[in-house]
Amino acid sequence: MAYTDIEKLTADQILAIDEKKPELLFAADTAEVTRAYHALAKKWFPDLNPDPKASDVFRHIKTLRDKAEEKLAAHTWQEAGYASLRLKTGKTLRIRSDASFDFELGTLHVSPTTLTYVVGTPYADLFKNAVTRIGALAFTGDDGKPDAKMKETYAPSLPVDFKSYEGENAFILAVRKRPDDIRLRDLLPRLPDDTRAKHAAWITSRLLEMTRYLDHAGIAHNAITPDTVFVSPSTHTIGLFGGWWYAAPYGTPLTAVLAETAEFLPDDGQPVLASGKPDREMARASAREMLGDRVGTRLTALKPAPQPMIDYLRQPANGEAQKDLQDWYQTVLPKSFGARRFTELKVAYSDVYKPGG
Repeated sequence: MAYTDIEKLTADQILAIDEKKPELLFAADTAEVTRAYHALAKKWFPDLNPDPKASDVFRHIKTLRDKAEEKLAAHTWQEAGYASLRLKTGKTLRIRSDASFDFELGTLHVSPTTLTYVVGTPYADLFKNAVTRIGALAFTGDDGKPDAKMKETYAPSLPVDFKSYEGENAFILAVRKRPDDIRLRDLLPRLPDDTRAKHAAWITSRLLEMTRYLDHAGIAHNAITPDTVFVSPSTHTIGLFGGWWYAAPYGTPLTAVLAETAEFLPDDGQPVLASGKPDREMARASAREMLGDRVGTRLTALKPAPQPMIDYLRQPANGEAQKDLQDWYQTVLPKSFGARRFTELKVAYSDVYKPGG
């Protein structure tokens, strides 16, 4: 929410405003931005204001003014709780944004029902790849016929309900989600210490199940991380909604990957072809990150989980997703936790994301 009496703001209050969020200082009107800027510049002009921070404040005000004018011209002004995106058609797409996060290709906006990915125009090829890959996701059995049970199981956890748009300055992908889905990255600090291992276990189960689906579909996702995975605490399900920019059919050359993915690719100077092993390795890395050490070297000393679980997560993935999943369910989980029990995770969407966040 923007300040109402900007001339009463202190130096620290002004300097605390993110330069990417001029909406917190100015109104969405060019004339009003100019008026407010002149008033603030006059007050904080270093030759007239003895405050030792006056020079820094004066420069910051100018930066915010420039960003405000840029956003107004590009029709990307973001009022509290919403973002407006100018489309190539001339229309404006107004989306709810309870939280926004920068990622390697642009910005993600989160709302209770939708994830909106705004991708910069230099990444047009990756955006188009994502739209192609998720548009081709299918739920068929080994006989090639539609599998209703598979669709019921996996479709809610995949970005099959989506819309894409071409903006004036970006590409936009809007993906439907469950109302309580929370980005795993944002859930990590909210996992209770006394039940962290149990929650990490059921989330890992869902990740391994997802790698089995991807293996069946012959698609390498190549970006399974806490930033691309979303978790529903109430239903103990996940959604692999982000990161599809890098997806590729098995056996085809990889043209772009995350730095995290590159750790699990061969480095022999030969063209790298898409396979399922990096996805299975990244699922384990995400599980280790839930336990406090993505690399895994400190897990034995920290003991954040039962030893069978730690041993499994520190080992390389097996050759097949189905074998990985069988080992997990038939050996690791029983040895780690005994009989399966539902462990409630009391984290709500509203605990994590606030309108205007």
